[in-house]
Amino acid sequence: MTFLQSKVECNDLIRVVITESPGSQLLRATVEEVYSARVFDVGPGAQIEFIGKPAHFGQVALDVGERALLFISRISGRWYEDSWAGDLPVEEIDGALYALYRHPYAAIRASEVVPAELRDSCRPHPDRSTTTCFDFAVMESYLKGLIATARSGG
Repeated sequence: MTFLQSKVECNDLIRVVITESPGSQLLRATVEEVYSARVFDVGPGAQIEFIGKPAHFGQVALDVGERALLFISRISGRWYEDSWAGDLPVEEIDGALYALYRHPYAAIRASEVVPAELRDSCRPHPDRSTTTCFDFAVMESYLKGLIATARSGG
């Protein structure tokens, strides 16, 4: 299984901006883009409410105002963020967009699970030693490729 493949196969992928956090783990967001919609039934501009992943064991909850690629599924009529590393926050750093992955840069660079095009596009986060920054366009293209492969059954 390749990097993030299980996330794509088990969830829909959307890009959101968090607009409100009315309760513990409860988040509201505006959908910016829908990449896959096996069960996700709203489009860009829609407001959604979802249960965020629990903040534990190094997991960091999304904050109001934050943008993210979000792996999401529907359970008993409610939207849930994937419970383990269910988001890739999107951040502008030095004038460029990056998708953040909460794993140390050195480990990502040494990983054979992470494809070369992603390893070559990444950099360490300037402030967080446990976070790797992937060029957003490269990550987005990679995820779209995984989605296309999953749709074709391959």
